[in-house]
Amino acid sequence: MTVGIVVVVIVVAVVIGVAVGMKQRNINNQLLSEGRMIKRDIDFMEKNYFYTSRIATYKQIYEKLDSSDLSGTGVSWSGKIGDIIFKSSLGWSARLAEVESDDENHKYLFHFTNWETYRGLPQNTTSMNVLLTAVEKCILSVDPTTKVTTTEMKLKTKTHFL
Repeated sequence: MTVGIVVVVIVVAVVIGVAVGMKQRNINNQLLSEGRMIKRDIDFMEKNYFYTSRIATYKQIYEKLDSSDLSGTGVSWSGKIGDIIFKSSLGWSARLAEVESDDENHKYLFHFTNWETYRGLPQNTTSMNVLLTAVEKCILSVDPTTKVTTTEMKLKTKTHFL
């Protein structure tokens, strides 16, 4: 009798896992088709994103962000021109800052400052991707010739095996 209960519990757990995975896949596919996020590497939150523009001023980007659609991300943002902090109700945060500016170019840095993991895997990556896509679209809508480069962040992590 106990073997039967164990089998039922395992089957129920597998069915729930498959259902949750399919639901998330459908959400991601919808966001992709709407253009609210793009396909990225699994470790996209571990990178610094640099945007170098000849014409996009921070004020223009700030105004575009102010009118952008961040619905469904649970993100609020605050800051001043030159430094914006994004905070998510899902346990992650990010920053957009102007790191260089001269007569010819404006250079901006976007990076995630913290996020939650479960057994070493990042959590809530969909909302993080939606925000990064929105920031990129705002910058590129001001200056479509913006040069985008990425670098790996130097991270210190604590791995919990179980």
